[in-house]
Amino acid sequence: MKLAEMKPHFAIAVMLLRLTLATGTAQAQDAGDNGWHALFNGADLTGWTQLNGEASYTVDHGEIVGATVANTPNSFLATEQTYGDFLLELELLVDPAMNSGIQIRSQSLPEYRNGRVHGYQVEIDPAERAWSGGLYDEARRGWLYPLDLNPACRRAFQNGVWNHYLIEAIGPSIRTWVNGVPCASLVDNMTLEGFIALQVHGISDEAMAGKEIRWRNLRIKTDNLEPRPWTDVYVVNLIPNTLSPQEEAQGWKLLFDGQTTTGWRGAGQETFPLRGWRVENGELIVAASGGGEAAHGGDIVTVDEYSTFELSLDFMLTEGANSGIKYFITEQYGTLGSAIGLEYQLLDDEKHPDARKGANGNRTLASLYDLIPAHANKIVRPPGQWNRARLVVKGSRVDEWLKGNNLEKSVFRGAHVEHWLNNRKVLEYERGTQAFDALVARSKYARWEGFGHWKHGHILLQDHGDEVHFRSIKIRKIPDETAGEWVSLFNGEDLSGWIVPEGDNGHWKVIDDVIDYDALSEAEEDKNLWTEDEYGDFVLKLDWRIKEYSGMIQMPNVLPSGLNETDENGNVITVERPNADSGVYLRGSSKSQVNIWGWTVGSGEVYGYRNDASMPPEVRAGVTPKVKADHPVGQWNTFVITMRGDRLTVELNGQTVIENAQLPGVPERGPLALQHHGHGKPNPASSLVQFRNISIMEL
Repeated sequence: MKLAEMKPHFAIAVMLLRLTLATGTAQAQDAGDNGWHALFNGADLTGWTQLNGEASYTVDHGEIVGATVANTPNSFLATEQTYGDFLLELELLVDPAMNSGIQIRSQSLPEYRNGRVHGYQVEIDPAERAWSGGLYDEARRGWLYPLDLNPACRRAFQNGVWNHYLIEAIGPSIRTWVNGVPCASLVDNMTLEGFIALQVHGISDEAMAGKEIRWRNLRIKTDNLEPRPWTDVYVVNLIPNTLSPQEEAQGWKLLFDGQTTTGWRGAGQETFPLRGWRVENGELIVAASGGGEAAHGGDIVTVDEYSTFELSLDFMLTEGANSGIKYFITEQYGTLGSAIGLEYQLLDDEKHPDARKGANGNRTLASLYDLIPAHANKIVRPPGQWNRARLVVKGSRVDEWLKGNNLEKSVFRGAHVEHWLNNRKVLEYERGTQAFDALVARSKYARWEGFGHWKHGHILLQDHGDEVHFRSIKIRKIPDETAGEWVSLFNGEDLSGWIVPEGDNGHWKVIDDVIDYDALSEAEEDKNLWTEDEYGDFVLKLDWRIKEYSGMIQMPNVLPSGLNETDENGNVITVERPNADSGVYLRGSSKSQVNIWGWTVGSGEVYGYRNDASMPPEVRAGVTPKVKADHPVGQWNTFVITMRGDRLTVELNGQTVIENAQLPGVPERGPLALQHHGHGKPNPASSLVQFRNISIMEL
């Protein structure tokens, strides 16, 4: 297609943007800055070779131009050099009528389909589907990261203008951005090195011939790579029984480590079944026993309970198998068969007779068993192959109904539920609605009072007498943001709502929208900054930073047990390091202090409990951070502190450092405080700190 033949908006975009395009020579010179190198010299296709199809590739005004040719396979302009870890940046302008992609870590081997290009492809999709930035496995496994998983990215690509792509490939992690919007996040180790290629998709319609895609400003960086900041984008992790750093930052936890049954027990039992289940080759396997329901080893449930959560697992059915993933299991009904709960059905639809029972397919794979069928367009891999199930339970619904002249209001937590199969959503529903209750009333669950209305419960894997394999079982709790109202504790202007220590003389103060403290309060007694209000169960969010270290201190190395490391004579081993010290007091108690400091163990530690020798070992270990997640001095950090009963969870910068730790004897209710410590510089443990964005939600 010539420029004069382009659609008006497309041709105008090309002409206008050419006016600002640097020459190919300047482009290549600039690309070498800061470790970046040009992939394209701006003048010709030196360093590139064409593979497979016969689409046209030319150079025009410093741009690579790919044009469609009818009745030829997919075409690829590939780099002659291969790349493993890299950052790749480019801009592209594509005719809205065509499809294209960017191959990375790809290969063309004589022994694989006669040289067919295969490997990871970053999608270019200007069509209504709008999956640009998704990840496809060309000529191999198909879609790895469809953008059903990330609707926000579907709005990033713009037709008729240049679009900017950034691709990060470091180790097994591949992440993409389109126009600055995070799109795909894949963890996969099938191919860790290969060429980069620009695809022109094959067409069969002569009327589509001559459609163009243009690429420019292609540059790559291969040394001194650092991952970009982690995002909240869903991660597709194809390495069994692992968590990527981004998943850990998002709060995911493994429910199965590939080796043990830790975290599980028999349904209605205190221990794991002695028969019927086994761990083998990184898989949790329920044995075949004749098809009976919970008649051999029995169902297994998580030790912990969940309310709003996201669950992901891989399952592999054997031929004709039946099983299920149940959620909100309370074990309150005492049935002889499988425990009662909502069920994500696992079934060989082709061979098991249950697929033809129920109503409208509501007993088939991925359905809400006996209630709602999974969508007919679901993608199912046959027995002997792995499928991925995903469950999302989130959100709260406020129901308001008039009773007489009075308004009755109730909150239903964990209201919205989604079933996913192989990274496609196949079902969603709302728990506890009139429509939901009507479905229950017509199902096998009608006799179970309160079915589906539970506030929390266990996750269950079902023993239905057929062999089924599980792996990569992971979960993350989703904060119920709508469970209560977030209330700001700091207005950014003054200390309203806080009790300034009497005689402080201006050392607790507000500067540039933050609470600032210099550790020099002149108050004669309590120097801490307390809230006026008291709190019981809550989620507290706040940003904090240590402005600078206040001095040097002999600092012990804290072991995971919470004890200080000692030498052979029992003397505590210390190292002199810079330090500053503050914290957050919970429920009016200095003992229940969440620490902010420079110790090697990291912030989030609960000093009063860790150093209390009368506390059980599990308590002292529980209040010791699992990981040091502090940002460097001078940078802002974010705490999310959850207190429920006597249990404490602390997240620091997206990582859980304290999880469900018990604080024996903690008061049931009390105010919060920002801690004073030390006497200013050069005292080595002074509170040279600032706080901002402080808010609380009562539970």
